[in-house]
Amino acid sequence: MTLRRLLATLKDLPRLARFAALAELAYDRAAHGQYEAALELLRKAYAARGETAPSPRVGVEPNMLVVHIAGRLQDVPLTLTAARLAIRQLEDGEGRYSPPERLYLIYWCQTALRYCAQISPLDRQGIAEETPLVFDDLDLREVSPRIRRNFPVYTPTDPEFFR
Repeated sequence: MTLRRLLATLKDLPRLARFAALAELAYDRAAHGQYEAALELLRKAYAARGETAPSPRVGVEPNMLVVHIAGRLQDVPLTLTAARLAIRQLEDGEGRYSPPERLYLIYWCQTALRYCAQISPLDRQGIAEETPLVFDDLDLREVSPRIRRNFPVYTPTDPEFFR
């Protein structure tokens, strides 16, 4: 790392620390069912990085938190945007996930897309074509407990993903 790059990184530390703290608070609020407060904290976190939620310049997990919160609030446009972005990030190899974990998280995002098709008058055929994964393709034994806890996947017989 060059000195110039090191100085730039040091300069960004307060902004990155603010993002991390606000994102962590958003996770906590979401875990307690306070979705509107969680979304507001996430928006502040993204703004601390000079971004809007969701953003390709932010990690995949915060973008998936946007998917979860927007889904709970039934904000279909935000859910669709965030889910599609998170899928692209996962397919591009972002994050330190094993192949089974990556497939699991893509399935989780695709489930959010299917949920949007259920609750809004969207092009359901288009959503179906975007979501080709099958639950039986997942190897849940190869997915870390932390990922399964934070991003639970339900069986296809569960009618509501965001319940």
